[in-house]
Amino acid sequence: MHATLQTVEAHDDVEVLQCLTHAPRKQLAAALLASGGLRGLVQASDAKLREHLSTAAIKALRAAFELPKRFEAATERRPRLTTPADCNALFRPHLAHLPHERFMVASLNARNTLLLLDTVADGSVDQCNVDPRRVFAGALQAGATSIVLAHNHPSGNAEPSSQDIALTNQLRQAGRTLCIRLVDHVVVAADGFVSLLVRGYVTGL
Repeated sequence: MHATLQTVEAHDDVEVLQCLTHAPRKQLAAALLASGGLRGLVQASDAKLREHLSTAAIKALRAAFELPKRFEAATERRPRLTTPADCNALFRPHLAHLPHERFMVASLNARNTLLLLDTVADGSVDQCNVDPRRVFAGALQAGATSIVLAHNHPSGNAEPSSQDIALTNQLRQAGRTLCIRLVDHVVVAADGFVSLLVRGYVTGL
């Protein structure tokens, strides 16, 4: 299978179309492209395609054209986290209402688009023990290039504690070793949130 895919990648449009539609002759695939190339195929009616292709081949062709559009749409629906407000909007529905502390991680790609949202620890009303291995496990599996951390303060006061700051620095250093940037750490409370990036505790990105 891998050898076949590598060969197809090196082919021109005619050969790729021949593989996709199982056209018995290269000349037939060339004829399909002759009147407008790939754009012409996308716009061609089923009746026109039936002059050269079977019903099954036409369905395969339509599916091939549809797949990139669906992939792009799925990518666009995933949120991008470019500001602390974006981070708060993502995490708040999961954290603000809880009576206990919860620690979450958003794994991002190079465009700051969300790949994975993961809960890594649940704690008590005023503390939450976080295992650094769990923080980065999902990011590594998802192929993330950066992460955003978040946890809540059930007390309603979003001010970060000294423990919050120390943990942020610890995880930032661990992320450097793994080549995964720590973009921000957001503390969410009922009445607001605090970004440790804005406060200057997340540096060296």
